[in-house]
Amino acid sequence: MKDKDIKTTDNTQKKKKSLLLIALKRHKVGLLVVILLLCLSSTLAWFIYNTTVNLALTGKVKAWNVSFDSSETGGTAIFTLPDLYPGMPAVTHSDSDPCDMDHHCIAISNNGELSADASLVVKYLYLFGEEQTGNYTVTPSSDGTYTISSEDYPFNLKFKFGSTSIAAGEVTDLYFTLDWPYEKTNADYTTECPTATTHAYCTDYDTYLKHYDAIDTAVGEQSYEFNESGTTVTLPTELELTPEEIARINRKSLIIVITVDFVQSTNP
Repeated sequence: MKDKDIKTTDNTQKKKKSLLLIALKRHKVGLLVVILLLCLSSTLAWFIYNTTVNLALTGKVKAWNVSFDSSETGGTAIFTLPDLYPGMPAVTHSDSDPCDMDHHCIAISNNGELSADASLVVKYLYLFGEEQTGNYTVTPSSDGTYTISSEDYPFNLKFKFGSTSIAAGEVTDLYFTLDWPYEKTNADYTTECPTATTHAYCTDYDTYLKHYDAIDTAVGEQSYEFNESGTTVTLPTELELTPEEIARINRKSLIIVITVDFVQSTNP
């Protein structure tokens, strides 16, 4: 058996164990059915690229080096995950990882003659077949991290630029991470609830845990219903996806359409 096959088998066994634990914890019959459904699919994430304006994106899924000139305005990427569940293997990226599909990363090359600043906008977000509107926030930080958060989401989702300022002839990375821990800890509580009034569930640690137990269960039930229903997502025509691309992503549990925008740097 090849190393890659061994790694895949190990991950599958971990997923089955995690799903069984969460099902027993919640005492939900529906989640036991989710085990059978989710363990049949991969947890790999992937992008489909779509050009906007003059952004030179080559090869769509096969090309991970996105090139642009400083005068161009940006491009669109679609990120998907086939399934979501408590305790799932975290989607991570470290500085030592290469920037490619397997490591959840896009390499962006500035082939122009001017420096450019990059920013990110979440255009669409679909969770279990339903477009999410108005129930999440996207918070940028000075280090190039964009955090997508909601009181209805038990997972932590972020996009991060290696650098938001890209000099002429230079390359930066854009990667994503997603983490849905099986159990929240006191450290999580301290981070998410710096004061007792930050959120309604921040009054004390027990209230915090009960909140996440409830949304763990709610999202697990949504996952079950989505897999049972066979629902497909109707994606915006402006993305100009081919029928084959649509068929590959319209049954994914999580679909995020992001736009990377570029403007001439104020400090060229």
